[in-house]
Amino acid sequence: MNMPLLSICIPTYNRSESLLQTVESIINSDGFDEKVEIVISDNCSTDDTEQICRDYTNKYNNVKYYRQLKPTNIADENFIDALSFATGKYIKLNNDTAPFKANTLQFFLNKIQESLADGRQLLFIADIHHKKFISREKFYNKKIKAYLTENLDDFIDIVSTSVTWITNFGCWKEQFTAIVDKKRFIKASFMQVDWTLKLRTEINSTSIYIDDFYDTINVRKTNKVDFVRVHCNRYLSIYKFYLEQKLIKKETFEREKKRTLFNVILPITTAAKVSKNDFYSFEGFFCSLKEEYRDNLYFYYAIYVLLPCYIVYWTLRRVLRKMIQKISYVLYLKIAKTVNGK
Repeated sequence: MNMPLLSICIPTYNRSESLLQTVESIINSDGFDEKVEIVISDNCSTDDTEQICRDYTNKYNNVKYYRQLKPTNIADENFIDALSFATGKYIKLNNDTAPFKANTLQFFLNKIQESLADGRQLLFIADIHHKKFISREKFYNKKIKAYLTENLDDFIDIVSTSVTWITNFGCWKEQFTAIVDKKRFIKASFMQVDWTLKLRTEINSTSIYIDDFYDTINVRKTNKVDFVRVHCNRYLSIYKFYLEQKLIKKETFEREKKRTLFNVILPITTAAKVSKNDFYSFEGFFCSLKEEYRDNLYFYYAIYVLLPCYIVYWTLRRVLRKMIQKISYVLYLKIAKTVNGK
């Protein structure tokens, strides 16, 4: 078997149902053949993940399944294993809750092949937070139909917190192998952010393709995520490190810090709180924010002006949705009775 062009690396644990949907979406995509390798790294699941994966490996030579002998001490270590098992030229992480959309796989293969031909570096980003907030036009290259960056500061300006999602990580296999100290930010739960930034310090330019590449499967989390602390303390700590190393500008750090508050933390936590989403923990919400932002005047505007607006917006949205659902149901019953009466 020739070296695959693309390895899709899926770390997983006890999510057999969503994993099945994700793998099926890839296998059923145009372009799925020997050029594509699916690598599943199982962190000792106790559900039927192993049996599902064995069924795939028995049927497809390019689906590989690896099971940890015992669970890793930190779940994110499985990211490294999944990528290390890959044999493709370009390797990317993929969440087990992120099925491919119809044309995604073929698009990836086409762009990877083009990049091999002209030596370009590339990254595929599904923009999960910033579509309405970030203007990227100045970076868009019409010739290659991608966003082109020449330095780390511009790269951060384009991608922002999108790099926190593991599905947005990808690079050439030899580049990942060459990364030294892969675990230096493992306790921050954002190793993939560090890898992405580190690679950009060693690469002159990167072509970034941004689109709605994936569907999303919502799953119940066994442990609540302290979303605010993760982004205030852990995510920004990586940028502080790069700032201290003089790898990014002060203005880049301050812009990203502000964006994280306005574009991510406030809208997402407010929506989750109002909708009673149990994915996140909000303990110490204000303390975590104040610890990071108290010296920034915009923080007080965000808390005392913008936050109440977000709460009103999401509350009204939730109420209106319920009203529309109720009215639709009543109309449905009336129409049904009329039709049945005839």
